[in-house]
Amino acid sequence: MKTAIYTLCLCIFILTGCTRPPPVIDKVSHIPGPNLREVSRVINIYAVELDHTERLHLENSCVKSGQFIEHMTLDFSSQDIKELKEARRQLVDLVEGLLERINHHPQIVVPQYQWRPVTADNLTVNIIYESFWIKYGDPSYVNWVLLKDGIVKIFDGDSQYPNTDQQHYRQEPYSHSRDIVMFQREGEALFQSKKTETRKSSLEAERYVPKQSGVN
Repeated sequence: MKTAIYTLCLCIFILTGCTRPPPVIDKVSHIPGPNLREVSRVINIYAVELDHTERLHLENSCVKSGQFIEHMTLDFSSQDIKELKEARRQLVDLVEGLLERINHHPQIVVPQYQWRPVTADNLTVNIIYESFWIKYGDPSYVNWVLLKDGIVKIFDGDSQYPNTDQQHYRQEPYSHSRDIVMFQREGEALFQSKKTETRKSSLEAERYVPKQSGVN
């Protein structure tokens, strides 16, 4: 009898010990990625604004994402004529405006999950200035502005082969481009504040103003 009970208990132990443990749910795989529909919405609304305010026409856009936004590519064209200072400023304003809209959008950034902000290193931005005047009139104007891998390249109209022609373009980190634009605006604001100050002449109190006699 004792042998039978012992055998029964042993069988139960073996059977329960061989039972497969419950599956472990991988919480990381259930973390939602960015809302790509809202990303597309932000890009296209911003593009319409740029078309009206900066005369930049969005030709193409692409977003690569997984758990985070890995990379964004935006291609613009313009018929405007820009010098180096103006083209750099236009690029910086475009990039900063886009980053502000993406990184602070409530339907793109999910607060309860980890979020990696999009930076200039995640962007490729092309601005092609297509005016014929740049090519045939004055090639010293900017022909193409490129932001890629955090580096800004600004090509003039003499660049025949932009990918290899290093003589006719300027290269600088995006952080440097942004600093230049910021410093220039600080200088302009300081100049405008001094320009609007009212300065009184030291001879104002000594000026002779003849009295007008009345007509009898």
